[in-house]
Amino acid sequence: MDKHHNKISIRMNGKETLIPREDEKAMEEVVSSKEEQAATAEVYEYERTEEPANVIKPEAWKKHPYYKKKKRRKKVSSPVKNILIVVMTALIFGLLLGFLLLRMFVGMTENDGASANSGVSLTEVNSGGTTNTGAEESQTLMALPGTDAYVVQAGYFTSTEKAEEWSQNYTEHGHPTVVWERDENVFLFTGLAPDYEAAQSKASQLQQDGLETYVKNWSVPKIEKVNKEKAEPLSGFADLFSATLNGENKEEGWKQFGERLPNEESFMALKDNIAALVSASDSVQQDVLLLEVWKSYEEILKK
Repeated sequence: MDKHHNKISIRMNGKETLIPREDEKAMEEVVSSKEEQAATAEVYEYERTEEPANVIKPEAWKKHPYYKKKKRRKKVSSPVKNILIVVMTALIFGLLLGFLLLRMFVGMTENDGASANSGVSLTEVNSGGTTNTGAEESQTLMALPGTDAYVVQAGYFTSTEKAEEWSQNYTEHGHPTVVWERDENVFLFTGLAPDYEAAQSKASQLQQDGLETYVKNWSVPKIEKVNKEKAEPLSGFADLFSATLNGENKEEGWKQFGERLPNEESFMALKDNIAALVSASDSVQQDVLLLEVWKSYEEILKK
């Protein structure tokens, strides 16, 4: 008993060992051995039970904030794909063709402009060999003012034949008419006046005979640049027309105007209508003849 009482019994690796109590160094080793065992057990237990915090379980991938579901691309069916290819090809070809045509048109326009500017009537070469464009052009071109009035319209047609056929309804009631063609449209007029009220008064007389009428403004626009050779004989027309429209007697002025017109085919219709206007005595006929003179004036400007 004494022997065992002075010794300490410990169990290491399943075996019992006796160590003397007085052996302090042995006691320290025992304590150190126990602490190491405990620490080892704790580390092992920790490694066995704990899981890394950054490991994501396979079933949790879809819940991860950075997880993106891969989208499946829709496959385009073969017929639709072929149609798209054909449409895109046609668009590209059309753009290329349009670009080429535009370049050709611009080139032709530039060539035409160059040839027009090289004409003697607009640009002349002086004795020093230089060209005069500004001063010479102002001497060869001139402007003609515009003219306007209110007309009594009897109809609007797509052909001259239909307009002439419809005009018989008005001539039978003593209202002569004028067929005026403009921009592939045909108008039938039966009177004119300097303002809307005067034209409406003339229209009401036709309405009393059961004839349809319509009052509107009509004009021959101003032309900025006209060849001087053609414009000079027509200068003064706007003043004569406006004065006659307002009831002034311009018989002598029209005679002089008609006499200075060239004896050319393009001026003959205007000369004949002016002669008829000067010799007319009835106011209704004067209205229609002034319309004829006005129409002939526009036809010359178009040529």
